[in-house]
Amino acid sequence: MTNGELNILIVAEDGPIAAEIAKELLLDMQADLAIVSTLDEARSIVAESNFDVILTAGSLVDGEGVSLAADVDVTAPVIVFLNHATDTEQALDLIRRGAADVLPHPLDMNCVIESARRVGGNHKVARTSARRTKRLRTMTSRLVRDRRELRRRVDLICRDLVSAYQRLAEKVVDVRQGVSGAESN
Repeated sequence: MTNGELNILIVAEDGPIAAEIAKELLLDMQADLAIVSTLDEARSIVAESNFDVILTAGSLVDGEGVSLAADVDVTAPVIVFLNHATDTEQALDLIRRGAADVLPHPLDMNCVIESARRVGGNHKVARTSARRTKRLRTMTSRLVRDRRELRRRVDLICRDLVSAYQRLAEKVVDVRQGVSGAESN
């Protein structure tokens, strides 16, 4: 993958549909693309790369594309494009099962691009925010640990100073008593 706008995985058995989606995404978004034809291939490539969005056909030879949304290893949002006409209830069911968006049949490439840009962009922002939050937590933990260590050292120095002051006070008392005792003789 290069440095395109978004990293996108396309999962589709139908080569011409995948090619048309890829062509439009490359032309309009300069996206970095990977194309596979089965869920198993998708799971393998997802384990190796970070994607901002996954575009998948609704039905694949080895299962339903929406099943990627439930996979533990898949953190990218899944957009399902339908291979056939469907009704609103079926589309809602796909969203309930984890799809970030559902694109009806026949595919409108402008809708594909808009959905990929919106969903993928939101995911990219969320992932960046999560990395920043993790770095901030790490830095905060380090600061708290360093503050505790500094406080421990300051406490030791203060105890040493108090002890030294007590010894000095005792010597001053001894010297005064020695001077007063010498004067009374």
